[in-house]
Amino acid sequence: MTDRNPEQPLQVTVNSRHLNEPAQAKAYALEKFGRIGRFSPSLRTVTVMLQPEGMQFTCEATLIQDHHARIAVSMMSGDLNSAIDMAVERAERLLVREKERVSERRHRPSPKNGED
Repeated sequence: MTDRNPEQPLQVTVNSRHLNEPAQAKAYALEKFGRIGRFSPSLRTVTVMLQPEGMQFTCEATLIQDHHARIAVSMMSGDLNSAIDMAVERAERLLVREKERVSERRHRPSPKNGED
């Protein structure tokens, strides 16, 4: 994996549908998802969709890494900020799991002849 070029910051896009205060929600989502790049140096793009569904709010995020791996997260809560927080926490856990899985695969010793 290559490290992210410091001149190319993580691209975070926040969209919303049918929100009463979209500017405040977008600013909060940008702040929270802007920090997620530290969990994966190969993370390139984060797209976030905020929308109400009945009495709940949904935060859907798609994270795209440089090797074209996609991670999708969707969280629902009664409060928009808590839905964003839960989606960020879930995305962090998935990025750490992906990073551990890749590093484990790389450092697996090869089997020797005659050994199982």
